[in-house]
Amino acid sequence: MRQNNVSFRIKFHNINSAGASLLEKMLLKIREKQPMLSDIFTNDSISYDESSTMKWSMANIGSTSTNLTHYDSSSIEGISQYAEPDIGVTMLMSELGEVDPKIRVSFEFEDEADSFIGATFLIGKHSREHWWARLDVLPTPSSTLSKSEHFYNLRKEFVQSCLKHKID
Repeated sequence: MRQNNVSFRIKFHNINSAGASLLEKMLLKIREKQPMLSDIFTNDSISYDESSTMKWSMANIGSTSTNLTHYDSSSIEGISQYAEPDIGVTMLMSELGEVDPKIRVSFEFEDEADSFIGATFLIGKHSREHWWARLDVLPTPSSTLSKSEHFYNLRKEFVQSCLKHKID
């Protein structure tokens, strides 16, 4: 059986000191040997073993597993299996949004087989703008760009336009 990988990147564009402090505490929970996004949600009632199960990950992260390739106070990057970890990002924003209602975060993902790609821009724990598309349904660009290049440019434009939004 072929495993389908989805690369993802969570970027923290604007975070106050309380949010940064909470994020740092969450990042310190990540295991060095096998860093996973689910690690940040471990606590007294959720063990590393439990959060590493496929069942818990699907229900609370949105994919069967999420291995991290990079994480620090400015971004979290990794590879998830079969789907983007959108539920985990929403959970992360919910926790950080409690201490920073104006936090701004972008979440981008792309399937390794170029089947889908997307981006979500989140402000606080409630506001979001989401863009997702399948590459096979995009019109072929009229220029010399390939469909993938055209798609990546559209995603980049979406994220950049979201970053320009003002926060009330």
